[in-house]
Amino acid sequence: MIQTITPIDNTIYVEREYNSKIIEETISNSVFAQNEWGSLKVEERVDFLKKICC
Repeated sequence: MIQTITPIDNTIYVEREYNSKIIEETISNSVFAQNEWGSLKVEERVDFLKKICC
């Protein structure tokens, strides 16, 4: 359970359950995506970003 405590009066603002397996998978996927992105040439990145925004 994750709690967010408000600095105003130190009470619990929100409390949520979390799944550590999903968190680990998300981090792992992020690292993989970062490595893949880093392996692209600048021109490939530009082409990719143009497809997304234009």
